[in-house]
Amino acid sequence: MESDGYRDQSWSRLWSYVLSARRDVRRQSFRVNLYGGPEETHLAYLGIPPDDVNGRVTGDADRDRRLNPLTYDGERDHFFEPHYELVHTFAASDALTLTQTLFWFDGRGYYDERRDDSALSDYRLPGISTTDTTLYPRDHYAQDANGVLVRDAQGRATIVRFDVTRRREVVNRHFGWLPRARYAYGGGALTVGGELRFHDGRHIGSVIAGDPLPPATLNPSTYYDYHPRTLAAGLYARWEWNLPHALRATSDASWRHAGYAMRGDHFDGVRFDQRYDFGAPRFALSWQPSPRWQAFASYAFASREPAFRDLYDAEGVGSVPLYRRVNVVAGVYEDPLVRPEHVNDYELGGTVRAGTASLTANLYRMDFRDELVFAGQFDTDLGYPITGNAARSVHQGVELAATASRRFARGLELAFDGNTTLSDNHFLEYRERYGPTPADEVSYDGKPLGFAPAAMANAGARASWHGLAARIEAQHAGRVFVDNTGTDANSIAPRTVWNGAVSASGRVAGTHATLALRGFNLGDLRYATTGYMDLDAHGLLVPHVMPAATRSFLAEARVEG
Repeated sequence: MESDGYRDQSWSRLWSYVLSARRDVRRQSFRVNLYGGPEETHLAYLGIPPDDVNGRVTGDADRDRRLNPLTYDGERDHFFEPHYELVHTFAASDALTLTQTLFWFDGRGYYDERRDDSALSDYRLPGISTTDTTLYPRDHYAQDANGVLVRDAQGRATIVRFDVTRRREVVNRHFGWLPRARYAYGGGALTVGGELRFHDGRHIGSVIAGDPLPPATLNPSTYYDYHPRTLAAGLYARWEWNLPHALRATSDASWRHAGYAMRGDHFDGVRFDQRYDFGAPRFALSWQPSPRWQAFASYAFASREPAFRDLYDAEGVGSVPLYRRVNVVAGVYEDPLVRPEHVNDYELGGTVRAGTASLTANLYRMDFRDELVFAGQFDTDLGYPITGNAARSVHQGVELAATASRRFARGLELAFDGNTTLSDNHFLEYRERYGPTPADEVSYDGKPLGFAPAAMANAGARASWHGLAARIEAQHAGRVFVDNTGTDANSIAPRTVWNGAVSASGRVAGTHATLALRGFNLGDLRYATTGYMDLDAHGLLVPHVMPAATRSFLAEARVEG
């Protein structure tokens, strides 16, 4: 697949493969799956400010909104992660089935980046002494608090900033075992299983070019090199009971372990272990008095650990793990600042069917403690959002889904499907601290959560007749706040996008052939998908958003034997 992308320099070049082989031997089956695909992509993960969104730069909004701030031609991601899987199934009896999966992922890749006006010290490089202060912009030289150039005893200034081209590499190994056993009996079934996953990744950052570079600088010049490891393990059991009066109960109990082991820090010797253990119970009861009616209720408790990068930015020179108690010399890192999140989930719903039509409704409420939320901030250097813990938050709402179809004379069939989620997502208690003083603390109590629209909906209609088909669909998303202030100025407006497709299929030369034309964003709407807060060219903190593509079409031809 090759794509020039919608935004400037957002092209992709990739191909993929899938190979699968299966062998059945009496009550056993063995399947080998091999899949993957090398890719090369020019990076485009930064958003654009309002001036570009609204066409105030050139006067042409269609031109401005295609801006990609990453203009360096070599800012490309190269990655390949082949997957190897062995799936074994053993039907020990009509009631007992055993399944296990062994897998291995071996990923390698790198991408280059250009960063101007960077500190030499951020790349473990020394300053450059010179008597010529006209070689580079003034802010590239060391200055005192009054803006006066700092000179040594020989009258030389020191260059402390440069334009750098860096390479960030990763070598990943991910392997594990997933066993499962299911025993079905007259009154229900019991399923037990587990997981054992290991992740081993080495990360290397190097300077491959710079203007200027200190004399005798190696090429490449490595500035970070670390080798963390992750262990994930778990056990679960699920009971299903068929009860009197058309009732069915299910109960789940599980334990999950996640552990990070920071190792192999070539420069700073940072070494720590962080372990998490979670229990996750769930209970559900369903009632189906007839094929037309079904109702259910459930309760579940779950937890999730922070990501490794939430604990330690190992790619930033001079950074330390984010713990409350740190003793670098003794290697003590205790009480991480970012905590696991926990949630109580309550759900109640039902389905009603009438002929070929159905309607499903589900009420839910999720009460969070320490929810891991985006703080509205974005690390534009490394390319990922910054997260934090909200003390208490809630997600609640209703989910609705409906389907209907009808056949008419002469082979005409019409079908409809739709779903919507109407939700309330807000903080009960949340403080963000931007500095050490009380004035640096901001309360977001009662504010809506960022990146959680209150309304989402999809609806589609399809008509088919003797191998010809046409479909039209609408996708709606409500207002998306890109921070936690709940202000419209820091948000993406609601939008409804229309898509459609037409197709023709039939027998051709003994094969089944299909021709299709798909249209996306048929109304040619200019909208954005997500964003974050950052400074613009005027130094103002404003939303930076990711523009979506305008009207586009995709033609497809498929031939099957």
